[in-house]
Amino acid sequence: EGDKAFDNEIPTILYVGRLAKVKGVTYLLEAFDKLRHQGHLAKLAIVGDGAEREALEQQAKTSEFADDITFYGLIKNADLPPYMRAADIFALPSITSKLWVQQLSMTAWQAMACGLPVVTTDTGQMREFTPEGTGFLVEERNADVLAEALSQLVEDGTLRQSLSEAALAYAQDRFDTVKNVARAEDTILSRCGY
Repeated sequence: EGDKAFDNEIPTILYVGRLAKVKGVTYLLEAFDKLRHQGHLAKLAIVGDGAEREALEQQAKTSEFADDITFYGLIKNADLPPYMRAADIFALPSITSKLWVQQLSMTAWQAMACGLPVVTTDTGQMREFTPEGTGFLVEERNADVLAEALSQLVEDGTLRQSLSEAALAYAQDRFDTVKNVARAEDTILSRCGY
């Protein structure tokens, strides 16, 4: 059961995060159902816990493809890299509410650092941190467009590889400690007139 969502032959879509309404996982489950009904083979791995877990598990059980959806529960941050390296696509379908908007996503960055193309909703600052060529930005609360983006990556291994390489290169550049210290020094010194 531990790794049933991960299969070398069939692409795995991975979600990591809180299981809360604002994370939009219900749309991911709908999108997964749609892409499977369109004949695309894939598996879905959901890592995380929260108030919506029971409802989401119930939603998954009603799917014709329930056997291809695995809930892993809460996994410590330090233990996430093997899951990310075993997956093929990272999905973050966050939605905006009156009280919350997705700003930054450490898990999306971790996924990029593990070479995963990211499919995320165009909310908050996700556009800024998901540059073109590293994945897809899609409209929030829209399972159809989410399914379309995911199915492109599921079906096109060359595209997946290209976005994977770009995501990894972006993460290596963006999160390199030495480069970030130099960027900070440049910013601070330029503000002081040096």
